[in-house]
Amino acid sequence: MNDIININGVSIGVIKLVKAPVNPDVLRWARESANLTIDEVTMRIKKSPEVIEAWEKGLDYPSYAQLEKLAYNVYKRLIAVFFFPHPPKEEDTKKSFRTLPESELKRLPFSLVRQIRNAEVKQENLYELCNGVNPFRRF
Repeated sequence: MNDIININGVSIGVIKLVKAPVNPDVLRWARESANLTIDEVTMRIKKSPEVIEAWEKGLDYPSYAQLEKLAYNVYKRLIAVFFFPHPPKEEDTKKSFRTLPESELKRLPFSLVRQIRNAEVKQENLYELCNGVNPFRRF
């Protein structure tokens, strides 16, 4: 959306920020699945907690540029996920660590959780490619 403003007789085009009408539930899910607090998100994208809370409540939307930053740099998710009607269902990677106390599970770094998710996806792909048969022989 462009507007033209006139400054000292010179017409200048102004680009308005285009809001991205994302699902607020998916925004909240992405933050929580990344083990991030609202304060941690605000530090990473330089917005106030009130702005993030408004996005997660559906009272306002991020601009497309802000959404890109959230998706790729903060939450490490594909941008299309934020337009889903519902948060995606994922296996809770913390179930693999059920012998650890809940307080320790919450402290797992997001980078570790992401690596675990990637490994689980690769396992599922291998299982599907091999029709459910383990392609490796035991020694």
